[in-house]
Amino acid sequence: MHFDKKWLPFGLALVLRMSVPNTMIAQLIFGLVGIFYASYFSIQSFRNLRFRIVGIDLLVTLAALGSLLIGEPWEAASVTFLYVFGKHLESRALYKTQTELKSLIDSMPTTVVGADGMSYTMDEVFPGMNIKVVAGNVIPVDGSVYEGIGSVDEASITGESNLQQKTVASQVFMGSILKEGYLLIRVERTSDDTVYGQILDLVENAQNKKSRVQNFIDRFSQYYTPAVIGIAIVAYLLTQDTRMALSLLVVSCPGALVIAIPIASSVALSHALKHHVLIKGVDIFEKLNKIETIAFDKTGTLTLNTLSVVRVEAHAQSQETVLQIAASLEHYSEHVIASAILDKNTLPLKEVSDFEVIGGMGVTGTIDGVSYRVGQENLFSYDVPQVSSSAVYVGTEVELYGIVILEDTLRPEAPDALAQLQDYTLMMLTGDNAHSAQRIADMVNISHVKSRLLPQEKLNIINQHENIMMVGDGMNDSPSLIAADLGVSMGGSENRVAMECADMILAHRDLNQLPKMFRLARRVRNVMYQNIVIALVTVGVLFIGVLNAHVSMSLGMIIHELSVLIVIVNAMRLRG
Repeated sequence: MHFDKKWLPFGLALVLRMSVPNTMIAQLIFGLVGIFYASYFSIQSFRNLRFRIVGIDLLVTLAALGSLLIGEPWEAASVTFLYVFGKHLESRALYKTQTELKSLIDSMPTTVVGADGMSYTMDEVFPGMNIKVVAGNVIPVDGSVYEGIGSVDEASITGESNLQQKTVASQVFMGSILKEGYLLIRVERTSDDTVYGQILDLVENAQNKKSRVQNFIDRFSQYYTPAVIGIAIVAYLLTQDTRMALSLLVVSCPGALVIAIPIASSVALSHALKHHVLIKGVDIFEKLNKIETIAFDKTGTLTLNTLSVVRVEAHAQSQETVLQIAASLEHYSEHVIASAILDKNTLPLKEVSDFEVIGGMGVTGTIDGVSYRVGQENLFSYDVPQVSSSAVYVGTEVELYGIVILEDTLRPEAPDALAQLQDYTLMMLTGDNAHSAQRIADMVNISHVKSRLLPQEKLNIINQHENIMMVGDGMNDSPSLIAADLGVSMGGSENRVAMECADMILAHRDLNQLPKMFRLARRVRNVMYQNIVIALVTVGVLFIGVLNAHVSMSLGMIIHELSVLIVIVNAMRLRG
């Protein structure tokens, strides 16, 4: 651990205090040490008076100045040192809570290589410019690939743990890492306009927002300091005891009260960021503690936005045969449904000839001399049964073999996450059909389901409830995210609008973080109140101790700084 040289003067003074405290040289050094540490805050405390800012530092300044005037330089040295050291502890604690954010910022490159091979600073990069990124480097912009192929780690942006294959026309995002290959990228967005830049901005802005409790503490301190100075003056006039009056100034410094809320809030924001949850303000913790109802969108929120086979309706052939034929033909298709069918099939694929893609309808092909059709109902010349879900029909030109029914894939963590939220009223608000909505709702134990909703209808339902949280992921959810008491967006580059409208972002799209944030909010509230009680009790006890002549100025400052340390340690429990 690095030792700060500014603590050496007090170390020297402490040695003299224990060895030759009453010598003239010791008294002179005590006074100089007091002035040295007072220089860190006293001049600014007097300057602030021009703006009618009466801070805690003014109390310490007056106490130190008074100590020098009455010939007690050791008191001045110890009081100013303890104040500066206490502020140092506070800043160190706050610094540690910001390391995750700093690591994100420091990871970004400061220069890029253009497609022409020349090096450019980030300030020289502009939309429309072409740049080159090679394996091992961070992608410094949002853009599209126009040449090359590579595997990209997008975990910091989308939360997707698997490497993403990027080829011509693929989108890439600032902050992701090219693990293999090379990419030539046409720049679309830089710096603050990128998804990554907006994430950093969200976290930094959250640090500057204040909760309702913090605003109260700030208003309280504006009146508290002048009141303490007034009490000290009255005490001196009544008792003519200068030492007691100065001691009242020192022990009344509510340093622990001043940092009680900021330190807890900062640690909590850091904890949330560590778990890939971006919170736009510390007031969000208060809102979390008031929530009574949680409304979920379905597609992309409770589900993965991918399809899976849920059942096979057999008609002229068995379920196994229907899947085998569908998989054999879909093996040659690039449609998103193909992988779901191939995953479900357990039989060997058959050889297909005369394969053809019928745009927007499906595919055809010949197996063992028989011509098959796999696709939508309009691919068949005869009537086929209608189903309410996504369906792939399998048959020949004259006969339907069966229907493969597909549905959205439930997020694997959703059942456990929502099981932890059963103390709240859970709702599903979706534009999907009633059958699909109810299937997902039954899987996660949501009893209130509204389907086939337009964005305005979702908004109307949100507006009918108080203390409601909305969890969504798409642009159509944005009005509801804004109107809700607390809007939560699933992270991801495709959800830019929803991320802008939300108060909280699940960057890794993990619903398990929701109950964790509720628990964190309750812990934050408890720690804040504990810190306030610690601070007020300390000031009260010291105040009485001074009036009873049981607490000296230096002892009072030591106890005061111990209370600051206790408040910091108590807040640090939120990191776990």
